[in-house]
Amino acid sequence: MDAVSTNLRRAWEFYFAYAILLTAGRAYSIFTAGAPEHLYLQVIYAFTPDLPIIYILAILHIAINVFHWLPLALYIFERPLGPRWFWKVMLVLRIILDVTGNSYAKNILVSLCRNDPWLCVLTGLFLALPYAPWYWACWRYAFLRKQ
Repeated sequence: MDAVSTNLRRAWEFYFAYAILLTAGRAYSIFTAGAPEHLYLQVIYAFTPDLPIIYILAILHIAINVFHWLPLALYIFERPLGPRWFWKVMLVLRIILDVTGNSYAKNILVSLCRNDPWLCVLTGLFLALPYAPWYWACWRYAFLRKQ
């Protein structure tokens, strides 16, 4: 293995640790009393019966992120596992849960968009950019890897 690929793999390994921290931070914000997202879910529970759906989507969002550590690691270490169609379906499921499973961030973005659309765009980019390499690696693993 040459030095460039070694350095690139090392960068991906650091990103893998960062992805674990991103998921742990999200789990912390849902499960820890006093965290903003936990309080948000408590308020929703007080005023609407839809909490189970919102809460289940939030938990599934964390679970799918934990599951997607696997294709990220498999991409980093160039190991094939399972058929590509499975990883394609899991990537689409993750996209769906990223859109639907984070109602706290969606509500923040909607309120920002009503007040200041540019701030909404910048905040959305700030929230999405840390996940871009993860999506890129999972997409390459699902669609471009050799059988």
